[in-house]
Amino acid sequence: MFKKISWLFKYYFFAFLFIFGAAYYLNTLEPSVNWSFYTNNLKKEISSAVNKKDCKELKKYYYEELETNFESGLLGNVRKDKKLIRGLNLLSYLEFHIKKSNCN
Repeated sequence: MFKKISWLFKYYFFAFLFIFGAAYYLNTLEPSVNWSFYTNNLKKEISSAVNKKDCKELKKYYYEELETNFESGLLGNVRKDKKLIRGLNLLSYLEFHIKKSNCN
């Protein structure tokens, strides 16, 4: 009886390993931003701050975006306008680059 069950544990182990590995990999990718939702000026300024790894500027843009478009809720930061549009994630893009640049 145990021999019949033992193969099942192997498959479950590899399935969970694959699922959590894929989720971790997708979570570590750079967020994509649809820049058509934002001004060209903002795109240029943020791109130059990312290229220079200017922590002060990145944090400034992060907190500006946080204060203008997000409110703190029970589940974390929630958009004020409640829009769920793909590419409307400048906050996560800035947070990714702040962590990548080792800003404290």
